[in-house]
Amino acid sequence: MEATGDTKSASPASGRWRWLKAAIGVLFGAIALIVLWQSVDYRDVAAHFGKAAVAPLIVGLIAYALDFLLRAYRFKILLEGTRHEIRFLPTVAPFVASFGINDILPFRLGDGFRVFWFHDRLNLPLGRVLGAMLLERLLDLVTIVLLACLALIAIDVVVSDQVLERLRWVMIACSVGGVLVLFSPLALHRLAGRLQQSPRRAIALTGKGIASMSDAIKEAGTLGRMSRLIAFSLLIWLLESVAALAVWVSLGGPLGEWLKPFFAFTIAMLGTLVPALPGHFGSFDYFGVLSFQAVGVEADFAAAVILLLHLLLWLPTALFAVAWLILAPKTGKRVFRTAS
Repeated sequence: MEATGDTKSASPASGRWRWLKAAIGVLFGAIALIVLWQSVDYRDVAAHFGKAAVAPLIVGLIAYALDFLLRAYRFKILLEGTRHEIRFLPTVAPFVASFGINDILPFRLGDGFRVFWFHDRLNLPLGRVLGAMLLERLLDLVTIVLLACLALIAIDVVVSDQVLERLRWVMIACSVGGVLVLFSPLALHRLAGRLQQSPRRAIALTGKGIASMSDAIKEAGTLGRMSRLIAFSLLIWLLESVAALAVWVSLGGPLGEWLKPFFAFTIAMLGTLVPALPGHFGSFDYFGVLSFQAVGVEADFAAAVILLLHLLLWLPTALFAVAWLILAPKTGKRVFRTAS
């Protein structure tokens, strides 16, 4: 899952933090991949790869392409707010390319590229681009937590009932809290004001971040519009989960056990909140296999599903980013105008 990127100007402190975060990501990603590699028989994993059926993977790729078209359209809606109109087609390619750049390069450079292209090349106001990106991340986080919560409620797992019950309540609390945040911009604004008055710099900075969040949510418009954005986000993530189901079926997983890949996909996406290598290599794979094992899937088959799924989700956007950066026009077109 795409986490919210930095939107502040560069400073020595922020620069050191970016390098530290990148180093932690490389370290954790490498350790996670090593642990995963040592916990499975790579020959069995390769054997599972050899049995992959092509037709389900094509279905997964089609669902993934539709997922990104909907993501691009949602970003266009977020950029518009309630008072402007934006032409859709000129925004699609740079939007998708920004994800591919994040999948290849460190420091979330794809986020910086998106800000640059939409502001400088497409002539969109900087504050609107940053606010739309922030709200996009909030919607994604709340939605994937909600889907993970639903999967936990629906699935029968082999962990103890006590552990399962605690996990379910934690996920329910996170889901409810996330939805309340999206529907409570005024309460967030008041909280931010109080925190920003604190003499402690960390608390004041937290307040500033919450204020930015509140402004982005308010820009989305009415409660009805926010409800539609949440429903739209659910559709986006359900489409992306089709890719997980497609890989599961391609490698011979029973279609009737579709909840298992759905559950593993949601937990793996939440795992990408942990710093890892570019493209979320390490965190996605480790938490994906771990969640598969929690629901009784054998480790080698789980690793085969997760690794092939990761390749399916990573390679198209990475290749698109490289191709588009080579062929991209030198200048963009103005896409922003006041609504009639």
